[in-house]
Amino acid sequence: MADNYDSIHIEYYYGTMVPMRVTYSLKTEKHNLRGPAVICYHPSGNVKSHYYYINGILHRRGRKPAMIEYYEDGFIKLVRFFKYGIPHAMGGQHLIGYEPGTEPGITPKLVQIPLPNQTSGSNQTQINLDNKQT
Repeated sequence: MADNYDSIHIEYYYGTMVPMRVTYSLKTEKHNLRGPAVICYHPSGNVKSHYYYINGILHRRGRKPAMIEYYEDGFIKLVRFFKYGIPHAMGGQHLIGYEPGTEPGITPKLVQIPLPNQTSGSNQTQINLDNKQT
């Protein structure tokens, strides 16, 4: 597809056939509408990071991160959200880090729900998304 990318540049670790970086470009600008424009690899060959660019600007459509970095074992290390090259806060922060060996997931969120037949805010219970009362 002409508007997706017109060239792919692959750099290898010296003396090996293990790719170090793969870059997709359109008219010399980093660009890929269907996936990451830059993919970096650890020397082991595991993915190290994904960078999403559109027309040379760090950007990803939708509510998805434009930068994703991985630990050597493949778990996500950190994600960063960008819109049109500017850090973009998703849920209050544009950078989210993860401890080694953990997978990103949905953290249970506490929601204030009033008890039945109560009008004042003094008698409320907290229920998390797992429907467990606390």
